[in-house]
Amino acid sequence: MPIQIDKILGLEGNKYEKTVAMIKYARFLSQKNDDSLEAAIGRSGREKITSLAINDILTGKVPYTFDPAKEEK
Repeated sequence: MPIQIDKILGLEGNKYEKTVAMIKYARFLSQKNDDSLEAAIGRSGREKITSLAINDILTGKVPYTFDPAKEEK
C-alpha cells in the first residue's frame, strides 16, 4: 500500500507525537515479526513494516496517546 503524500503533508496537530507513534509502532511490528523488514498482510501479500506503521497511524487504524513523562530520560 503506497503512502499518500497528501496525508503526510496535511498532518494536523503535533507532528513529533505522530512520528514517535509511528516509530514505536514500527518497532513493535518488527519485533512481532521476528525482526523482519516485512510483515504478512492478507494471505499472499507482504508489506514493509515502516510503510505499514505509517499508513496505520495516518489512517487512524492504530490509536495512540503520548505521555511526555515517559519520553524524558
